[in-house]
Parts: sequence; C-alpha cells; structure tokens
Amino acid sequence: MSDTFELSTDQLADQATELERLSTALRAADYDTRVLHPSDDIPLPTLLVALGVDDDGRDRTMAISVLPFADDDLDATALMQFYVLLPFELVDATRNDVLAATAHVNAAMAIGHFAARGDELYYRYVLAADKDGQVNAALIVELVQLIDFHQQHFGDYLEGILTDELSLQVLPEVIAEAD
Repeated sequence: MSDTFELSTDQLADQATELERLSTALRAADYDTRVLHPSDDIPLPTLLVALGVDDDGRDRTMAISVLPFADDDLDATALMQFYVLLPFELVDATRNDVLAATAHVNAAMAIGHFAARGDELYYRYVLAADKDGQVNAALIVELVQLIDFHQQHFGDYLEGILTDELSLQVLPEVIAEAD
C-alpha cells in the first residue's frame, strides 16, 4: 500500500455523505453526533459520537472516519476506523504495567484493541466494508454500542492499573470474574 494518499473532492464528499447518513442512524439511537468536514487540523471527514461521561465526569468521544487508501490499493474494501482517546494519560511510573495490562485486556475483548502512543491511551477498531456499498447503519449503531461498552469497561481496568487501584497480578482474575 502506498505511504501517501490524495483523495479527490468527490471522494471526500462521498465519505462525508456516508458519515452524515450514519450520524442520522446514531442520533436515532440517542447518540449526540457531529460530522466534521476536512480542514487544516482534520484532513478527512470525521463523525464524532458523544459516548457520555465516565464515573469521573470526563467526556468520552468516538471519532469515526474512513481510512484513506489510493484507489489501486484496495479495490473492493473500505476501512472504517472507530477511535476513542481515553480521558487519562499514561505516566512513566506505571507505563510498563499499563502496557502489559493492555495485552490481558485486549485478549478478553470481542473486537478492537487498546494501545498507547506517547502519553495517550486509546481504543481502536477497524471495520472492513464493501467499498461500493453503504455500510449497514444498524450494524454501525450496534458496533458503537459495543465499542462504547469496551472502551468504558476495559478502559477502567487500564486506569485502575495506572492509578494503582488494581494490580497487574490480579488483573487476569478480575477480567475472568467479569465474564
């Protein structure tokens, strides 16, 4: 696959239209949404989905976008990314334990994964869809509901490791008991 990409105005418009359609379905399922159009800060149309606040009153927001690839890279497949930046930072004192905890947590989840970049922890899932068709809106609503649960529930385990409220040694048992 190519390292660079350029999308035409028509391709960007098609992506925005698809995200607007999915936004309508998510609003019908009681999610607050907003479609951001490309700008200097955001190069692709992006659907923001408010997931509400966590137990500490911090906003959680999901960003949904279509990953850009040159037309000749993927002939039949579009990749839609679901991304949630967790509302707490990875600190050096617990970095190794939190990163080890992501392996335990990722193994317990149905879809997606947690990862770190710098001091940010995030949840990410990529859906492969038919490039020439519309993504099933009901499927997206159910995926958002599932991801909403995953990033909150399993993200809480990672925050517990980060704040020393949960130890890496007991995490596997805690996850198993929750099943």
